[in-house]
Amino acid sequence: LFALAEKTKIIRMPLGKANVANKIKAAKDHIFKQKGKQATEEEIAEYTDLDPKIIEKLNKQTVNTVSLDDFTYSNKQDEVKLENFIADPTTDDPKTLYYRDRVKKRIEDSLKKLAPREARIIKQYFGLEGEKSKNFSQIGDELGLSRERVRQIQKKALQKIYEDTYKEYEKDIDYLIRDNL
Repeated sequence: LFALAEKTKIIRMPLGKANVANKIKAAKDHIFKQKGKQATEEEIAEYTDLDPKIIEKLNKQTVNTVSLDDFTYSNKQDEVKLENFIADPTTDDPKTLYYRDRVKKRIEDSLKKLAPREARIIKQYFGLEGEKSKNFSQIGDELGLSRERVRQIQKKALQKIYEDTYKEYEKDIDYLIRDNL
């Protein structure tokens, strides 16, 4: 037991103090679970039958360390591991995912309004749908068109997309400009 107390803590303390600290921590956890708020020193003293001055002194001497495997309580009083509250740097945040999906949907909607050849040129030129982007010459060779004709079609298609997008947001833009002047 002594070896565990000495070796398992990040900050070592005498075994007697460790026992009292564990008793205080258990009281804090119990009171928090019962009342849904942090325990006061008086509540801890009442629960543990310890002198409040001892509790205050020990609280000043100890540093709380937390393991990501420890449990905490959610708003619904369910036990949840702390690691669930840590952001995962390998995943995109919800806002980025929302805007990515929104832009993707907007592009898909715009492409549906184009002629099939225009949509194909835009998809190939910008490398949409998992394809590698191609230049005007490569697209022209596939479609049997000159490089210049592919460029013209692409320019016309982008203009259609721009006009369509502007029309969709024109009322919002006008509203914002009118109300902020």
